[in-house]
Amino acid sequence: MNLMMVGFLLKFLFSKIGLVISGIVAIISFDTGTNPLSFLGNSVSGGSQGFSNEQNYPPSAADDRLAEFSAKILADTEIIWNQELDNY
Repeated sequence: MNLMMVGFLLKFLFSKIGLVISGIVAIISFDTGTNPLSFLGNSVSGGSQGFSNEQNYPPSAADDRLAEFSAKILADTEIIWNQELDNY
C-alpha cells in the first residue's frame, strides 16, 4: 500500500460517511462476535494463506495420568466455588 492510498483511506475514514460506515461495521461486528480487523487483514493480504500442521497425537500413559489429575483438580475447584457462591 502506498502513501497516497493511506492518505485517502484516512481522509475517508474521518469523513461523515466514513464514520457512519465504521459505526455500522462496528455494530455488526459486535452483534455477530467477529473481529472487523480480520476482514481488513484478509483484504489487504489477499486472503488467508494459513498452513495446517494438524497431526494425530496418540496420548501416552503419562499424558492420560496428567489429564485425569487435571480433571479431578478442576472438578474439586468447581465444587468448592459452587459451595462458596451459594453461601455468598
